[in-house]
Amino acid sequence: MIHTYDIIAIQEVVAGYGGSQAVARLVAQLNRKGNVWDYAISDPTKSPKYKTERYAYIWRRSKIKVVGKPWLENSVQDIVFREPFMARFQINNRRILVMNYHARKHDDQPEQEIKHFKQLYRSRYRNDRVIIAGDFNVKDKHTVFNPLKANGFRFVVENQATTLKTKCNKKGEFRNHPIDNIFYTSSLDCTIGAVLNHVRGCFDMKRARGISDHLPVVAGFMIY
Repeated sequence: MIHTYDIIAIQEVVAGYGGSQAVARLVAQLNRKGNVWDYAISDPTKSPKYKTERYAYIWRRSKIKVVGKPWLENSVQDIVFREPFMARFQINNRRILVMNYHARKHDDQPEQEIKHFKQLYRSRYRNDRVIIAGDFNVKDKHTVFNPLKANGFRFVVENQATTLKTKCNKKGEFRNHPIDNIFYTSSLDCTIGAVLNHVRGCFDMKRARGISDHLPVVAGFMIY
């Protein structure tokens, strides 16, 4: 499924050595499909106890170049549980900045982190074409996103549930909350945004959750 895309942002990579190994195995599988892929894994985030994770990027080398070395955004490490993993990519001589972000869980008030992103963008990255790929743990209708929207950011999907229930309810529904999304600046032209549903039905919940309890969000952009 993911081999058709050019840049992949992954959250919740285990901070220990096993997490890095898992990403490397995924890249090896992608390489066996006939293209050459590269990847970057972050250092462990500077997080409260039991909150530390890594992030990863994977990109198709025939189309994408990484500019410099991806970095954890340490300017916000004192106000977020897991500082975002930033990377600049070059596509057709144009650059984009991707921010890979996993917010604190919903009952830890993730809006207390997200509210700072407007200032982060305006003070450091307002001249970049920015994409924020995140598990925000907040529904996209939340007012905490209004300051970013006022600065020209848009979501690629709206009100589309992305998390999986442990089992289907009586109506056969297996999706839960609309908390994963991709935000992008108006300087980018988004041509497609979707949630990839690989769940084949209620009978398939064990297999699906063995991959992840979240569904991937994808976006296509015209870069010119």
